[in-house]
Amino acid sequence: MRKGHLRVVVGGQDVTSRFLPLLISLSITKSGTEATQSATFTLDDKDATVRFPKTGTPVSIELGWQGGAMRTFEG
Repeated sequence: MRKGHLRVVVGGQDVTSRFLPLLISLSITKSGTEATQSATFTLDDKDATVRFPKTGTPVSIELGWQGGAMRTFEG
């Protein structure tokens, strides 16, 4: 059975374990060049615990299947 893989790094810190319990949906869209890629996610932050990074903070997301194809976002 295949197992999903998700890793979220913000400003060099792996925040996956804090991000995952709040995650409702996530998509990565690529279109030709890195300049046209985007990541969209929906979080359940009813307790207002999410601290958003400052503008310009590097974000890296890996999404896919362990041992298989992986989509990545760098922004």
